[in-house]
Amino acid sequence: MKKMLYMCAVEWKWIAQRPQFLEMELEKDYEITVLSPVHAFKKIKTQKNTTLPERFKEFSLLPYQEKVGAISGLSKALFKGKVKNFDEYDIVWLGSALFGKYIPEDYKGIVVFDYMDDCISMQSNPKMKEAYSSQQAKLVERADLICASSQYLIGLLPESTREKTILIRNAFRGKDIIPPAEIKPENIVKIGYVGTIAEWMDWKLLEKCREVLGNVVFHFWGPENSRPDNEEGFVFHGVVEHSAIPNEIKDMHALMMPFVVNDIVKAVDPVKLYEYISYGKNIISVQYDEVKRFGEYVWLYKDEETFIELVKGIGEGKIHCKYDSASQSEFLKENTWSHRAEEVKKGIDSL
Repeated sequence: MKKMLYMCAVEWKWIAQRPQFLEMELEKDYEITVLSPVHAFKKIKTQKNTTLPERFKEFSLLPYQEKVGAISGLSKALFKGKVKNFDEYDIVWLGSALFGKYIPEDYKGIVVFDYMDDCISMQSNPKMKEAYSSQQAKLVERADLICASSQYLIGLLPESTREKTILIRNAFRGKDIIPPAEIKPENIVKIGYVGTIAEWMDWKLLEKCREVLGNVVFHFWGPENSRPDNEEGFVFHGVVEHSAIPNEIKDMHALMMPFVVNDIVKAVDPVKLYEYISYGKNIISVQYDEVKRFGEYVWLYKDEETFIELVKGIGEGKIHCKYDSASQSEFLKENTWSHRAEEVKKGIDSL
């Protein structure tokens, strides 16, 4: 069995996301050592992913290491204490372009870059934007295989790297599936959101919907980095265990993905739409190219007026779940993390 060093893009113990789900499937075919970043001097408030791989290590991310040369050197020195010999591994998996600097120039094994977000567009600090841009340019040239999570991300890559790039979309976790069921109309319409609550939320849209309809309450589950100016009619439940979500959202009339479509969002193949479908709920999502293929299962909106009409129709019992249990099952069966891992394995085996 080949050995893989799997450098996770996010702190493993925070919440389970694409990096964790893929690793759990890949470890069926590879002997994997997971290396998880930990932000020095910054403790994550909630650790909801407590299932650790058999071989698990952590390495410190020092503040300002991308901006100050001396700190960058110290960071590399500390890293060497965690991985003394890269040649022990047949494959090195990098979840972030910033990790490319840790790989020795004489490493002869396979380098895989999991290109899952447009991290360059995510940076507001000019120095960090330059650091990501520079490191990513080097890594995409050096990588033997690039696993891009969306067609949009593939379009951002240089033409010279396209032949070694494969599309590995996000997926359904593969746990319980809840068949669609009608929820009776009520005086109060409850619309839910599950996931990270950040600057990409279209608060103005949701506040306008509340203003027009009045009888809508928006519920949120997940870590918070942003809130609306007016929180009346908005309920924040915090982070919950993934297994608890179906019970938490059972009374929602629909689930939503109300994002502002910017360069960050355009690059996303949203995990939450796969999960929402598995919950058997009516679904509303903003429309952009990467989500059009969900059109058979999700109500897509382009503007404020369409969103409000959809919410109103759901509240009145006129707009129902787009899919039935048969189409739900068929879609989810073809979009599991085990399928994605098989695609990754084929890509590695082809090298």
